[in-house]
Amino acid sequence: TLTVGTRHVPGTPGATGSVQGSGPRSDSGMDLFRRREDAMQQRFYNEMAAELGDILRLGDIRALILVGPAERVAAFRAEIPEKAPFEVIGETNVVGGAGWVNPREILDKIQPILEQHRRKTEEQVLKRIREHGVMELERVLDMMQEGRIYQLVIPEDGSQFHLYRSHNREVPYFTGKKDVAQSPLDGSLMERVTLEEVLPDLIDLYGLQVIRLHGDQANRLVKDFGGVAGLPRY
Repeated sequence: TLTVGTRHVPGTPGATGSVQGSGPRSDSGMDLFRRREDAMQQRFYNEMAAELGDILRLGDIRALILVGPAERVAAFRAEIPEKAPFEVIGETNVVGGAGWVNPREILDKIQPILEQHRRKTEEQVLKRIREHGVMELERVLDMMQEGRIYQLVIPEDGSQFHLYRSHNREVPYFTGKKDVAQSPLDGSLMERVTLEEVLPDLIDLYGLQVIRLHGDQANRLVKDFGGVAGLPRY
């Protein structure tokens, strides 16, 4: 979340470095002054957008909410490159003094934006599963162990789902079938575990990205797709 205050923005009232005139100016002089101030503000926002892009890229943060006075937010947004490594998912205003706002007020304002973005993103995941995904636990596990799954989609709480893992971690094998007592790879015994327990192993072994769905989207994942789904690499 980016909070834009006026205290640190060149060219705004009360900003450090702004010029407070005390006498009359000619129209041409005033125009020159305004052009300089506009150029300073544009340069400030341009540099700020570039720096922010670097910070978000390092943190692998891809969604941004702009918070601040509408004029300042619009000026900053205009400097964001079209191919920025993040998406602006919303913007909102807050009431506060120059350079400071109540953090609680910011959280109250951005929560609906975050919730709407989460629902939209998870709906897109369900759509991709329906069009290109692999469904049902056993089929997902089979393709995953063949290295053909790159995204694993699960409900928010993976502890509600169980599967079976071979005791021999050197020759891993996973299945959802209860009647498989031994691994077909080396004959080691199988143990019942929760999906949540084995997620770290699955990520390390198969390079998975895990997407968790919430609320209505999680319920639809269970009802329509068997609770677990995967998106294939090819």
